[in-house]
Formats: sequence, structure tokens, C-alpha cells
Amino acid sequence: MPDATTTAVRTKWIAAYSDFLLAVLGLRRLDQTECNLGISQEIFADKATRLLELADELNSLGACPALVLAGEEGVLWQAVVTYGTTACWRVLQSGGTVAEVVVAADECRAAWAEFRRTVRTLTDDFERTIPALDPRFLRPEGLTWLFPAAARATHSDRDEVCEATTQDFDQIILR
Repeated sequence: MPDATTTAVRTKWIAAYSDFLLAVLGLRRLDQTECNLGISQEIFADKATRLLELADELNSLGACPALVLAGEEGVLWQAVVTYGTTACWRVLQSGGTVAEVVVAADECRAAWAEFRRTVRTLTDDFERTIPALDPRFLRPEGLTWLFPAAARATHSDRDEVCEATTQDFDQIILR
């Protein structure tokens, strides 16, 4: 049985993940109506960053939520990881050249476009297949189902998508 800290982080992850999924449903609807998306890019960047931070925290506790995500949900998670790890500047970096700013802006635009493409490819009823949207899974027995023993990392040697990482801390990990 997981300790209180692990259960609390799992609950936070499910709440953040559910919030993200509901935002995805909203984004899908807005895309269908072709209306203005406002600041949705920044909102999703914040949500993706939060999910990746919580996934990293769970990995350090030996739980790996990404291992139970399959099908369209797995594809959506990969899109979150890609979008969330894109080095988008929130603030203009001092000392940066105009060329660097233009490249960073292009990378952010491309990552956002790819994320939206992924959201558009989800089937019309994909939200019906996602257990995290079912309130029953916020109870302790539901957490056990969402974080089964098979979805545990044996060490904190996994990244946010539960892929093994090297322990050579001098080596840069490229995504």
C-alpha cells in the first residue's frame, strides 16, 4: 500500500490530468467551430508543464502513470511530452539574438501546431474510454487500478514517459 505522500501525489496527478483532458475537450470544440483560441497555447503549456512535473515526482516515488496510457490516450500523452518539453520562451531572454528569438518562436509555433493536430485526430468518443475522468478513480482503490504494480519503475531511472534514462549525469538528454 502506498504511503500518504505517494497517494497525495497520485491524486494531484489525476486531478491535473483530468483538468488537462477537460481542456482538450474544450480545445477540440473550439477547433471545430474555428473560433479564436485566445491564450489557449499558454494555458496548455502551463498544463503540460504541470503534468510533466507531477509525472516526474511520481517517477521518483516509483510510480509511472505513463505506462498505463495506451491507444489514443498514449498518443495524447506523447503529444503532451513533446509540447511540454519544447523550450518555449515565456519571457524574452536577455542577451539573446533576434535570430535566436525567431527560431524559438518558430519551434513553439510548430510544437503548438503539432499538439493541435494530435488533438484533432482523436476519435469523437475518446473521452469515454479514459478512466481518469471517472470520479470513482479518485478513491484509494481506484488509484491502485490507475497505478498498478506493473506500472512501477524499479528505480528512479525513468523520465516522464517512463523511458529508461542513463545515469551518466554529464550526458545531455535530448528529446
